[in-house]
Amino acid sequence: MTGSQGRPDRLCVLGPFAVLRDGTPLRVRPSAQRLLALLAVLGPLRREAAAAALWPASGPATALGNLRNALHRLRQDTTGAVTVSGCVLHLAEIDTDIAALRAWAWGAVRGEGDWATPPELPGQDILPSWDDEWLIQPREEFRLARIYALESAAQRLLAAGRCGESAGLASAAARADPLRESANRLLIEAHLRNGNRLDALSQYAAYRDLLAEELDVSPGCAVTALVNEIRYGAMAGA
Repeated sequence: MTGSQGRPDRLCVLGPFAVLRDGTPLRVRPSAQRLLALLAVLGPLRREAAAAALWPASGPATALGNLRNALHRLRQDTTGAVTVSGCVLHLAEIDTDIAALRAWAWGAVRGEGDWATPPELPGQDILPSWDDEWLIQPREEFRLARIYALESAAQRLLAAGRCGESAGLASAAARADPLRESANRLLIEAHLRNGNRLDALSQYAAYRDLLAEELDVSPGCAVTALVNEIRYGAMAGA
């Protein structure tokens, strides 16, 4: 490939990697892809830290040489995607899907901004097909932040009587961590508050069976109390 394709305006690291310019995917070579992803996920880094993260099995001199080559390829593939300030590498002013979702997550936890509407369906992990070691901790941190945000937004929607929307976000949290009790409790409560008793019981049964199979434990008191409310209410009605 010869010549630069222009400066990208969108970088995607949730799900498959993609670099976009005016909505069109750009061809970026693998070493340049990994450098862009590193800066999008971790933020600005010193050259030495970036080189060590991308080439952990190489010595410092070799890793820095590889980094110089990656920067050279990146300049050939795109224009101005990475800036260098002294010894620190920065991602240029490019929109990233992970930054948008992180901003929403903080707003959802704090109840600020448009917390009820995620910027996109938050079901993707960070670059799930990549096996780079530097991704292990950011993936877990992002997973927890996403789940806490979904639960916070679902709880606020439930308190506001917006049970259907609450169920949608609680369901996303439960899919992200099927064994998580708080997410399943919210989903069961949203079904119950919306008058869908059978959906609530079905969700409880699926959660109870999964806990028994995976951990050999039973649902906690808060979840069981919701189900007892349904059962005892039905008995009283009968």
